Amino acid sequence: MFKSVKRIRAFWSDRSGVTAVEYGLIAAVMAGVIVAILATLNTSLNSTMTNIGTTLTTNSAPVTK
Repeated sequence: MFKSVKRIRAFWSDRSGVTAVEYGLIAAVMAGVIVAILATLNTSLNSTMTNIGTTLTTNSAPVTK
């Protein structure tokens, strides 16, 4: 009985895994930020490319050989 209480107390007082958890949280936040940035850029880039394509299509002269 006392061994299990000592093991539980040792487990709760052990801080060696805290650093790994912190690094995991930092990586998760960074991944979320990267996904948000890419999603924003995707919409903006898609709109820009559509505008360029429309402009080229409507203002281009017919190709003659």
